[in-house]
Amino acid sequence: MGRSPTPPPQVIGIVPKRTDGALSIYFTGASFQLYPHEPPPVPENKNPRYQAGAPRLLKFPDRLQTAIDRRQPLSSTSFSMSLDERLPCSMRKLTHVWTVHVPAVSNLTLVAKIFDPAYMSDESSKFTDPFSFLDISVSHEVAAYCRLQDTNVPRFHGHFLMPIPSQGDRTVHVLLMEHIDGKDFRILVPVQKAKDVCPAHKLAIINMALHLNLDAFVRGVFPLDFQPRNVILRTPGRRIEFCEKDDCPVRSEVDLDDVRGVLVDLENVGLGDPMKKLRKPAYRAKVVNKQRRRYLKRWLENEVQQWGQ
Repeated sequence: MGRSPTPPPQVIGIVPKRTDGALSIYFTGASFQLYPHEPPPVPENKNPRYQAGAPRLLKFPDRLQTAIDRRQPLSSTSFSMSLDERLPCSMRKLTHVWTVHVPAVSNLTLVAKIFDPAYMSDESSKFTDPFSFLDISVSHEVAAYCRLQDTNVPRFHGHFLMPIPSQGDRTVHVLLMEHIDGKDFRILVPVQKAKDVCPAHKLAIINMALHLNLDAFVRGVFPLDFQPRNVILRTPGRRIEFCEKDDCPVRSEVDLDDVRGVLVDLENVGLGDPMKKLRKPAYRAKVVNKQRRRYLKRWLENEVQQWGQ
């Protein structure tokens, strides 16, 4: 149940200081035990700010002690998980996202999304209660994946608790999901390169992204973080040049005849009634046509872009 390989010597047997950072806990080769667990329910209050009179957890020791005090009981079943490669993550407040190996769950590489409020930054903790934010994020993401499992999202392998032995066995929340072979659109098209995307590729990308988001609406999931970095393009089945524009950044990446995207990072979503009207082709086409012009101008060019803005 311990971690391997050995972490930096300065953190062995002690509670890490803030300056040691999360990388003293989460590093390539580290191993942990995962315990299947029910996710927290979706809270009625979806505002992550501190409630009146609640103590502000402005420093790492305060957040760490609160995390220890909030330890949850573990089930009798556990699986070993080892960390491989750290990946970019969405909110950058709570989550640490890694490729992992969990042989008891799958012989394939998976992705683990680790929600750790102790390592929320001091700056973010001035205004956001890390533990309220945790409950909101985990509950919404699990609900979203459960609603969307047969659509274009990663396969969801469940919610787990993971104790951190070197920090009083405090428990953190972990989601396991399929690893998608591909790149997100912010990597494929950096903001400064968006102007170079050829018209045919831009239209194909926007059409795919809009339909991907509407597929979520049909299931009552409303992404509030609909940005290029949250859409992964599956690696195309053929490796050729798909357009004639020499400086188009996706010239060899996006197959104009087969643009296959996957929606990821679903902790920042609204949950509501399914928009069943979007199953009707004529109505969906009307919605896409209404939004397309705006997104052709702004979606790839802007880092912060939400549906309907």
